[in-house]
Amino acid sequence: MFDRKYCYHIDEKLDLEAMRNASEVLVGTKDFQSFTTLKPNSKSTVKTINYIDIRENHGIVEIEVNANDFIWNMANIIIEYLLQVGIGELKIKDVERVLNNKKRPENGPIAQGKGLCLKEVRY
Repeated sequence: MFDRKYCYHIDEKLDLEAMRNASEVLVGTKDFQSFTTLKPNSKSTVKTINYIDIRENHGIVEIEVNANDFIWNMANIIIEYLLQVGIGELKIKDVERVLNNKKRPENGPIAQGKGLCLKEVRY
């Protein structure tokens, strides 16, 4: 478990079930163009998310995203969208709309790097 100073602090109570439901929209092979800050066509944006696990452990919510590859800021953006669903600012349909639009909304949500950790790399 991480020290709290390395955690991303959220004041609002999170609806973990809503976050889990929203995460299901992202699992599978999808075009994540709207979940990156890369310029269009700079790298393939089709990636496979194997699973997103959202769990609470002693008052700390842990979100694990397992994928075959990530593009620039993809994890940060996914986490922030899930957090926005968790606090009630966004709905599952909003996540679906952004994913299907394939264009990142200007000033779209992105989680700060604090609290994000690369857990494992496999080749």
